[in-house]
Amino acid sequence: MLLLVSLAACGSQPTPTVTATPTPTDTPSPTFTFTPTATDTPVPTNTPKPADTPTPTIEPTLALEDARLVGEGGFSFRPPTGYDVDIQGAQVGVFDKAGTIIISIYGATSNPQNKTPEEIADEFLAGVFKKGEGEYQKGISYPVTVDGVEGLAYDLTGTLFGSPVRGQAIIIMPNDQQYLFGLGVANTGQDKNRWENEGDKTFTALMDSITFSTSSRGATGDCVIATDSTYGYTMENPIKVGGDAFDGPPRERAYLDNLLGPNGEQITYVRTGSTPFEETILDVFEISGLGQTITLYIDEYAYTEPQAPSGLTCVVAFPLSRP
Repeated sequence: MLLLVSLAACGSQPTPTVTATPTPTDTPSPTFTFTPTATDTPVPTNTPKPADTPTPTIEPTLALEDARLVGEGGFSFRPPTGYDVDIQGAQVGVFDKAGTIIISIYGATSNPQNKTPEEIADEFLAGVFKKGEGEYQKGISYPVTVDGVEGLAYDLTGTLFGSPVRGQAIIIMPNDQQYLFGLGVANTGQDKNRWENEGDKTFTALMDSITFSTSSRGATGDCVIATDSTYGYTMENPIKVGGDAFDGPPRERAYLDNLLGPNGEQITYVRTGSTPFEETILDVFEISGLGQTITLYIDEYAYTEPQAPSGLTCVVAFPLSRP
């Protein structure tokens, strides 16, 4: 039985006005979650007991897949190959097929109660282990860096539903109103070195892949910005994402979800219609959040490697390859 940890918000989060992040299909059912109460204290719910399934120790290749944007959480990440991924709003669950290694990440773009990093980490950990009918011991904090931002890490030992676990928790705050909490644990009931042999390495690789999309530092250097000032702004020079009528719409959303303002500002977008132009049909999008509304033209019937229009930037290099 899979042991899935789903982390809930620690404070009120803004509701995005753009399209929701698609939820992956065929993901294993979670075995424990917790959701926030009115006091912003995580309260676990629905917790079947996980099984201590014997799992052979393997040496992971740590190959990572293409970046995935978690717009509501203000970050992107690259999941490890061979792991299942579940994205729900601002939270991400990553877990091995046997459910003995669980990685959970929660990002927030606001911190209305102005909680300290230690307070945020303690609330999340208390909620997880209370729901898991267990207890934990948190080691002394030590520095860790994610996307150039220094934060705190804690080594963990304890029990969940009667099974021993080991792992690590990380809390990063790019600014006073943004934070990211990461938790990785391994069930050591059948393999006492499960965390050291695979969990730790996988968790570290995933956290090293994270980039923040709403920090004051703006976008990453991997973003390619068009030098032609007409790119995307005119019907004669549209953004060509490809995909045709079936795959085109999700490719358009993936492109727009990756866009940021010139200083890393979050944007919102709405499709206002489509218009025939020469031998194709262009979709028309209005972009807001930058002080003025701009119009972008996207062609889903042709493809060239996407770039950010002049005056905009992006979270990471655009994940769209030739369809």
